[in-house]
Amino acid sequence: MPKRFPKTRLRSEELLQDESNDAGRVPFRYARKELQLSALITDLWWHVDLMNSDILEKEAKAHVFDA
Repeated sequence: MPKRFPKTRLRSEELLQDESNDAGRVPFRYARKELQLSALITDLWWHVDLMNSDILEKEAKAHVFDA
């Protein structure tokens, strides 16, 4: 039988309310996760640009161009 975890799921509003400071700002760990996500997206776009430049370079060597 699979191990069951207790139901401790809270709504996001409750989490933000419990862990935010007096100024009502978002807790640090959420800001850190947002920064990590932003860095991941930036890294993915860098890889897309790198692959695109490789494709363009190979097309130029093969004298194949899009109209």
